Amino acid sequence: MEGLAVVHAKIGVFVHPSRAANVKQGVHEILNSLLLKYNEEFDGVVLACLKSKILDKSARILAGLTPYFHVNLTAKLLIFSPSPGMLIEGKVNKVEKDYIGVVVLGLFNAAIGVSDIREDLYYNENPNGREWVSESDERHSVKLGSIIRFSVKSMQETEHIIDLCGSLADLRTGCVNWLQLPCITPRKKSIKDRLCKSFLKQSKYMGVILAEDMGMCSELGVTV
Repeated sequence: MEGLAVVHAKIGVFVHPSRAANVKQGVHEILNSLLLKYNEEFDGVVLACLKSKILDKSARILAGLTPYFHVNLTAKLLIFSPSPGMLIEGKVNKVEKDYIGVVVLGLFNAAIGVSDIREDLYYNENPNGREWVSESDERHSVKLGSIIRFSVKSMQETEHIIDLCGSLADLRTGCVNWLQLPCITPRKKSIKDRLCKSFLKQSKYMGVILAEDMGMCSELGVTV
């Protein structure tokens, strides 16, 4: 998945004097405090810290009421740094007629507004629940629990917590299970399908049936 990267970082930390007898423990506590928070230095959220190594055998003591000491170390950090245009995956936890809610990596919330859902997908409610279904391929359905791939539209950070805004406009996005299926030729809509779709669109605007649709009604034997 895009947005994940392993960074070999050189980090300077300030260890409390109470950890002077066990500097390694003090360093680990500081590194743990970085986890699952947005970090400006790395432009992302630190998900894991691996193979930390203290570089020096001595440390510089800082002047002040509490004489912290400065320790240099290296570590491998797993960073989640999504940016606009990246394709990432998540699990659908909310399906509404105006948006789809997604959880990424079990940690981060993302929302996909109706204006960012491509026209091929339409909202549907049935006894089994709510879903967004493809008009051209009924196998493509986005519902509660679906794993979907979407493109990042924007990211917002508040108090070290990030929220994502996503999009399903890109044809490379959608339900992951469907994206992995062999490509098929989209089903050609029948006259009846097109007529039903026309009725649905017109009902939204309290409109009337167009002349060409009335012609289709005659062909199907429907009285208007």
